Amino acid sequence: MSYGRGSAAGGGTIGQVARVAQFYSRVALAGVLVSLAIVLHIPRMPFPPVPFLKFDGVGIPLAVLALHSVPLSVATAPILFLAVQALGADIVGAGMKVLAELSTFIPLALAYRRLGGEGLTGYVASACSAVVSRVAVMTLANYLIAPHWILMAGWAKTYEEAYAMTSAYSPWIAVFNAIVALYVAPLALAAFKVLRKVIPR
Repeated sequence: MSYGRGSAAGGGTIGQVARVAQFYSRVALAGVLVSLAIVLHIPRMPFPPVPFLKFDGVGIPLAVLALHSVPLSVATAPILFLAVQALGADIVGAGMKVLAELSTFIPLALAYRRLGGEGLTGYVASACSAVVSRVAVMTLANYLIAPHWILMAGWAKTYEEAYAMTSAYSPWIAVFNAIVALYVAPLALAAFKVLRKVIPR
């Protein structure tokens, strides 16, 4: 009997150690991918029709993290928000950036898991869900937030003028967000296909 209890206790201890090790390995993975995302925010390329919108690679490592663990990726959002601000964005710009990435990688990861993550159909459907979600969410967010931001920035004197500016830019903003999702989703899926063989679950 004493041997049985000792074996059970030993097994329990080993299990606890394994869970702790798994937790820290997941945190380390999140730290590496978020750090990479922040670095990829530094080189940016303007979108010619709307130069204040800029392409970057932030969403790729974040989407890889989401494909591994959606809750873990969502938990990194405050870090991204603070980092984007530290790199020069105002509070509205940082918030919109975080929202854009969340609206891309959450539906991508959820669709990927729901569809089993295998085959061309699953990949295409997952990528399409990311595109549709990002365009829809950011179009709505721009109509709700951009007019107020334009007024605060002094680019317009009345709300009507600010709303008209927002409406004029909205088609291009939708195109921009579609393009971003169209390169983030496939690259993240390709990277995750390789990394899932070695990253801890």
